[in-house]
Amino acid sequence: MIVDYKSNILQDIRFYVSNILYPIHWVANLPMKSWGKIKNKIISNSKVVQENKELKNHILDLKVQLQKQEYISFQNTLLQELLNSSTKVRETFLLAHIIGLDPKHTSHKVVINQGKKDNIVLGQAVIDSTGVFGQIVEVNEYHSRVILISDKSTRISIENNRTKFRAIASGIGDYTFINILQVPKTADFQVGDLIVSSGIDGVYPAGYPIGKVEEITQYDNQPFLIINVRLSAKLELQQPVLVVFYEDNS
Repeated sequence: MIVDYKSNILQDIRFYVSNILYPIHWVANLPMKSWGKIKNKIISNSKVVQENKELKNHILDLKVQLQKQEYISFQNTLLQELLNSSTKVRETFLLAHIIGLDPKHTSHKVVINQGKKDNIVLGQAVIDSTGVFGQIVEVNEYHSRVILISDKSTRISIENNRTKFRAIASGIGDYTFINILQVPKTADFQVGDLIVSSGIDGVYPAGYPIGKVEEITQYDNQPFLIINVRLSAKLELQQPVLVVFYEDNS
């Protein structure tokens, strides 16, 4: 009886002590539980970051591939336009690429990757897919220099496609516009008129687009019109061009 009584007392004591110590054990174990949750959270976040990084890399790769496809498509379209432009009149031509610019900022010149080895000679006309581009002014063995029609020293014989009126146009140092010189006030010019090469200068074949009339100005004290033409050729874009092999048989 005494043993049983003592045993019951000890069980009661252990029960009460266990209840008293439980909060202490719970608090003591709290950092370990929290660290486990934080650890799982860190692992989960790291996995998300890695997956996000891989997804971004995949998207970037797709964008690069798309750009390549767009570039290839653009080049094919551009080359087709060049081929189409060469059929407007009966000349032979040579495809060339722009490989350099003139270091002088006041001069509008570019360097192309065709030269003497390709039978390039001084004075040849150069066009792009949209119109008259320039003229060969220097020839080396493997490359040539082209002066653009926008250069201030350039003169080109032009014709109004609507009225057939002929005149001389001059570069003004602007890649976008040229001016038609000494046009009398009685001449029939309208905004939007297509201006083409006349062919009479023996440099540019007849019929190639130069641009469209953008603005016509006249002053009472001046005998001539001031005609501003927006150029067709994209002079500032380093796109492929055509060197024209042209003989004047007129």
